[in-house]
Amino acid sequence: MLVSEIGSPSSCPADQAALVHFVTKATQRHSTIRLLVTPDDDWNDAGLRIPDDSVVAKAAFVGEPRWRDELYAFVAKPLRAIPTEYFGSEALARAWLDV
Repeated sequence: MLVSEIGSPSSCPADQAALVHFVTKATQRHSTIRLLVTPDDDWNDAGLRIPDDSVVAKAAFVGEPRWRDELYAFVAKPLRAIPTEYFGSEALARAWLDV
């Protein structure tokens, strides 16, 4: 499982680029991965682009309820194959990810 805190691309573009690079490398070693992402208040989708949905078995996002709908729009939840859920606590997210 990959755990990451994501912030605004303007404040940490190198972190988001490193995450995408790490996901790419991890999927070369493992057939699928599970993601646990905690976006901060300044998060933005511009720097978080995973090129192949099939390598992500599940993606759990943890944050305040007010960000849920915006995050679902960002990940195109109804249109993508990645099982994606949003949680108010990391414990619930980890349980859903089976970790």
